[in-house]
Amino acid sequence: MHRTCTRRHLARAAVGIVAVLALMLSSGCGFGGGPRPRNGYSPTTGLVPFLGPDDLGTHGYGLGFGEGSGIVYTQRGGSIDVDHVRGAADITKHAYDLSYAALMQGKTTFSLSPPFEFYTNRVEFEYPEAWGTLSEEAQRAIAHEVSLQVAQTVGYNSTLYHEMLTWLGTRFLLVPEFYSAFSWEDVYSNLLGTHLAVRAIQDPAGDYNQAMTRLLKAELERLGIVSKDEAIRATNSVKGKWFTQGLLFPDISRRNLDIGLDDGHVTPVLIPGVSDAEPLDYPAPVLDALDTYGLTMRYTIDSGRRADRTMRDIAGTDGPIEPLKHYPAIMAHIKDEAMRVYGHDIGQ
Repeated sequence: MHRTCTRRHLARAAVGIVAVLALMLSSGCGFGGGPRPRNGYSPTTGLVPFLGPDDLGTHGYGLGFGEGSGIVYTQRGGSIDVDHVRGAADITKHAYDLSYAALMQGKTTFSLSPPFEFYTNRVEFEYPEAWGTLSEEAQRAIAHEVSLQVAQTVGYNSTLYHEMLTWLGTRFLLVPEFYSAFSWEDVYSNLLGTHLAVRAIQDPAGDYNQAMTRLLKAELERLGIVSKDEAIRATNSVKGKWFTQGLLFPDISRRNLDIGLDDGHVTPVLIPGVSDAEPLDYPAPVLDALDTYGLTMRYTIDSGRRADRTMRDIAGTDGPIEPLKHYPAIMAHIKDEAMRVYGHDIGQ
């Protein structure tokens, strides 16, 4: 999420809406192009907007006034938050631009902070001795290939960090978010967004927004997107089982904590009885291009939030969180809490 800074149900919390509008107007975030805050939605009924195949709109890296916003249901991917898909994609796109520029300029670091999230992704490169002897054409080719993998790694792990923060009590813009942390569509939606971004960046036409618009529609069709009415019916079928509706926010008991640690893939959560289609897994990001070209990378995420300190304690580190090293311990802690403390269904 984002991973997108505002996240879920802000349409249901007036204070959240006012805060987002005020921040956007005062900072101009995203208006020049780039990642911007998006709403996110829990896959629950109530005031949540649902979309069908013809409601997706056009992607906007920056302004995005033509975007469809809400939840879709797919036969092979389950519930998908379109805002999370778009937000994760745009973080990935931004990370690619920063990584590619850093490598081509011989810089050793770049950093990225999702809008209004107040945490920082930081990547540090070490170059092989022969880097300076390569032709510009060779450097461009390597920088492109490496940056695609680095960008997807940053885009995906940044969204996971957001989920971890909110699980451990962090609020964004005064809106409580524990209820939605790692809800059953979160991780899959975000990972899907990073995959689409990698493909959109490589689109021959060179127009990221057009490519994302086309690729999102095509991928949701491949996943078996259903009509808006069918999506609502499917979601209502697990009301009282996977979630209950509160006055403002739902109580979600079905979580998906599969981030790809076990087999390198994330499996979607399908609502029972909707379809006999097999779920479609997506692979988690890899960084094998670094070894291929003799580059090394240190990737950290850091913030001043109390939950970040808790994550460091769980991971047993005094330094910043290193996702590729520390996430397994943090996720083991979250899984234990989900089952033992909250009695949540994590489907594993």
